[in-house]
Amino acid sequence: MRLLHSADWQLGCRFAQFGEKAGALRKARLKTLRRTLELAKQRTVDAFVIAGDLFDDSQVDEAVVTATLEIFASFPEIKVFILPGNHDPYVGPGSVWNRKSFVGAPQHVHVFRQTEVVELDGGFLLASPLQQKKSTLDPSLKLDELAKKLPREKIQVGITHGSLAIPSQHGHSAFPVALDAATRAGLDYLALGDWHNWQIYDNGRLVMPGTPEQDSFEQTGAGFIAHVILGEKGSIPQVEQVPVGQFQWHTFDIDYLNFESARALLQQAVAGLSGKADSSVIRVRVRGSAAREVRLPTSQWLNELLKPFPISQLHDESSLSLSPAELEHLKANHPILAQVLGDLDQIAAFTIGLKNENATAEPLSPKQVDELLEAARIEKANLTAAHFELARQMLLQKLQEAK
Repeated sequence: MRLLHSADWQLGCRFAQFGEKAGALRKARLKTLRRTLELAKQRTVDAFVIAGDLFDDSQVDEAVVTATLEIFASFPEIKVFILPGNHDPYVGPGSVWNRKSFVGAPQHVHVFRQTEVVELDGGFLLASPLQQKKSTLDPSLKLDELAKKLPREKIQVGITHGSLAIPSQHGHSAFPVALDAATRAGLDYLALGDWHNWQIYDNGRLVMPGTPEQDSFEQTGAGFIAHVILGEKGSIPQVEQVPVGQFQWHTFDIDYLNFESARALLQQAVAGLSGKADSSVIRVRVRGSAAREVRLPTSQWLNELLKPFPISQLHDESSLSLSPAELEHLKANHPILAQVLGDLDQIAAFTIGLKNENATAEPLSPKQVDELLEAARIEKANLTAAHFELARQMLLQKLQEAK
């Protein structure tokens, strides 16, 4: 049995953080879906499996649903099996799967609206679809019951959707799936979806391929599908990690503490992507502190540098540093404000490593920083550079008003 196993397409994802640029990312997913089905045709697979979250939610625009079905209809020789996930669960009348367009889907497209078994040449597909967005139950347990009723000599492939039951890594109500779920049920292979990075467990029998198109800067194992070849019953599946993603997401950091070297490295990295501008998502984060006369031209330079990239973000997490004359004026005329500003810089240094060389106050100890945060009921782990930058801006604004 040969399968292409995918999951978490999230078609219709809004990508609100990119505003008007988000349309290109949404279109890319449909193009990748078409290319993946072409791959399924080339490799003459027995089934194209989507293990949950084909759509980002049940409120997905009908134009996206229509475009998806048109793609499936273009490949009548490919049997497509779709499992509702936690983003697009089968929940009755409000489900995307009950729309007129899907009720009248092509015959070679099968949606698992309930727990069921489908026979293929050489074996069976056992499906446990999701019918709600959250649950503390392992959805693969239903596959155990289905497997018991089937001939043991035939290949059995389970399909479900949920987070891997790894302590501290899965949500309490995120359908935790046991890491030995395939072996426990006697399955030859378990096709999972949910997490967006590639995962493989249970001696190669449990695979989560991740999203075929990367959708965040933090993902390092996205952009793949799994090509699965199952030989004789009980043998270890051959699983190939096949890259299909069109977009690559890149994050670059530039710090004023080592500005010249960071600038040179950034220019080199961006130049290396010049031929891939239309398939790159770029984020540049600016950190550290600098004077007004440095920050403005830096921002202008960065905006010019990113112009060739249609989808890019510039995150200025830096802070304003005062000149020696401004520091002395602040200490002499506004000592309380100077102390608060200095304390803020030191807390930033201790909590997130954001240093400001122009300290305006006596040094604080780590213990004093912890006491200040505890008194203010602030969780250290929740602090980001953006919090400190906003606080500095507000304090400096007060200074301007005081003048």
